[in-house]
Amino acid sequence: MFIGDTLARRAIYTPDRLAVVDAGKAPRPHYTYRQMNERANRFANWLKTEVGVQRGDRIGIVAHDGVEFLDAFFACGKLGAILACYNWRMHWRELVQVVNDTTPKLLIFSDEFKDTIIQTQAEALSVTHTLHIEGEGISGSQCFETALQSGDPTPVSTETITEEDIVALIFTGGTTGLPKGAQISH
Repeated sequence: MFIGDTLARRAIYTPDRLAVVDAGKAPRPHYTYRQMNERANRFANWLKTEVGVQRGDRIGIVAHDGVEFLDAFFACGKLGAILACYNWRMHWRELVQVVNDTTPKLLIFSDEFKDTIIQTQAEALSVTHTLHIEGEGISGSQCFETALQSGDPTPVSTETITEEDIVALIFTGGTTGLPKGAQISH
C-alpha cells in the first residue's frame, strides 16, 4: 500500500472520524479523514496542473509543524513526488546548498522564514514556484490555502508508483558538513 492510498482508505472506512487537530493555529482547526483526503487530492491536482509536478519531482518545505505538512506529504504520496523537509534552523547558505542538491520545483514556507526564502530563491535555480502558509509572503508567492482550494478534488491515480519510490527526504544533522537527506520510501 502506498502513502497516498492509506489516507484514501481511511477516508472510505472512517470518513467522519477526527484525523488532525492543528494545535499550532488559533482557533485550532479540526479535520476529518474525508477532509484530509480531499485536501490532499486538491493539492496534488494543483501541483500537477499549476506547477507540472510529476512522479520523482521534488517539493520543498521550510515551516513549523502544521496541517500543511500533511497536505504536502499525502499529495506527494498520491503523485509519486518527493517532499523534501528542510530544517527551519538551517542557515540560509546551508539551505541554498541543500535546495540546489534536491532541486525542488516548489518551496512552501512559513512567513517567519520569508527572509531566508528570499535569499535562497535568488540562488536556487530549480525553484519556479513558492507558496506561503500565512502572512503576506514574498514577491511572486501564492497563499498555500488559496492554491489548495483551487485544486480539483478528484482522486489522483497512483498507478505508476512502486514501494521502493521515495516519498520524503528528511534531513539529518550535518555533523561532518551539510545535512544529509534520509530517503523515506512508500
